[in-house]
Amino acid sequence: MTTSWKQFEDEIVDGTFRLREYLGGDDSHAVFLTEYESRPAAIKLIPEDPRNGKRQLQHWRLVEKLSHPHLMRLFASGRHELPSQPMLYVVMEYAEENLAQVIPHRALTATEAREMLEPALDALAYVHSQGFVHGHLKPSNILAVDGRLRLSSDRLDRVGEQDSDEPDAYASPEMALEGFSPSGDVWSLGMILVEALTQQRPAREKADAVDPALPPTIPAPFLEIARNCLQRNPSSRWRVADIASRLRQNGPAPAGRKVERKAGTSHRLIYAISALLALILLAIEFGPGLLNRLRNPPVAAVQPEQPVVQPVTQLPAEQKPSPPPQTEPPKQQPTEEKKPPAALPVTPPAPAPAAQPEAAAPESNSGVSAGEVVHRVMPDVVPKDRRGIQGKVRVTVKVQVDAAGKVVDAELDSSGPSQYFARKALEAARSWKFAAADGVGRRVWSLTFAFSKADTTVDARSSP
Repeated sequence: MTTSWKQFEDEIVDGTFRLREYLGGDDSHAVFLTEYESRPAAIKLIPEDPRNGKRQLQHWRLVEKLSHPHLMRLFASGRHELPSQPMLYVVMEYAEENLAQVIPHRALTATEAREMLEPALDALAYVHSQGFVHGHLKPSNILAVDGRLRLSSDRLDRVGEQDSDEPDAYASPEMALEGFSPSGDVWSLGMILVEALTQQRPAREKADAVDPALPPTIPAPFLEIARNCLQRNPSSRWRVADIASRLRQNGPAPAGRKVERKAGTSHRLIYAISALLALILLAIEFGPGLLNRLRNPPVAAVQPEQPVVQPVTQLPAEQKPSPPPQTEPPKQQPTEEKKPPAALPVTPPAPAPAAQPEAAAPESNSGVSAGEVVHRVMPDVVPKDRRGIQGKVRVTVKVQVDAAGKVVDAELDSSGPSQYFARKALEAARSWKFAAADGVGRRVWSLTFAFSKADTTVDARSSP
């Protein structure tokens, strides 16, 4: 199906959802851009298997009832008959980017890894408390939606259920025999953490008794966390709550759990580094947008603010880790380490201000005569989403204007490096108004929005 999925663009699924653009897929599924309640959404199609089609729809309808700020929302699901074969579909939130698109360009910093891990743990704790497991954790299933990290939710399963697909590189060693489990999610999260910090997945030893070898250069406390996630014996792995506790407290590992450290490493040094990271993170107030700016490496001279680290949602009492023993607090050491821009926010984004017309003329308005632009609307980008911008992000939108000066069509001419800013520019351009020109017919204008850390400017030019 891979070569033919695109032919179904413009098909209307279940009489409601138009397949606007093929976004990707393989022989087992396809994802298209669609709309849900006048907002961009994604729709996933999979060929219906008569043996488990009913079970899959039941799963999706149960997941539709789940609600968590770091879990992808499912809006609708059902059956649809394509010309080739019957399909199942599920409509979900549209994600601008995912972690798999970031890792090939650069590794995450320690701060970014923490900000990825915190909300992921929060979402997993919620999923497990609802009787589900994720079962398919990998970088492409850690996504960015409107400036907030989300875990995919369209393939959640019950504990013990088996996967009809072959286990991937992130699956736990026992999954093929024992099925999905919370400890399997922990293994997958450990694999993702190591890959995000090193751009390399841990080598999986052939010997069943050997745990994956990890680079000693992974910073604290992530080396300790990864080692305790990637234990081949599921009963030796940390739980989600153990990892969350280790991140929050930056102290010793939970009592009664297996802890492995590289020989010769000072416990005191590990605690000092962890405590120092905690102080830095707790001293700073707000964080930036998300994955849409991770493609550019941080510049050492830039020191944007970082977010306050929010605690992970508490699990039920029986799932809480034992409190760590009290230890002498380490002495804080001075450091000159630069704080890199954060990758993944752990606080909900502030409500976006309503788009407001601006009376002032654009900073650069070559080709614009006075009075030609009657009403300008600037993209509603909140300040914290700007802090990861390096230099300027430029997006050009071409708009068609009728004789009355109203924009009747708008399309991206140059989307720039970020889908997030491209979408914001396109939304704003649709609300512009121009001077009326009776008898002229449709005119074409080119609007180039330049996003920077400080503000947004626009260069409006009429096209021949």
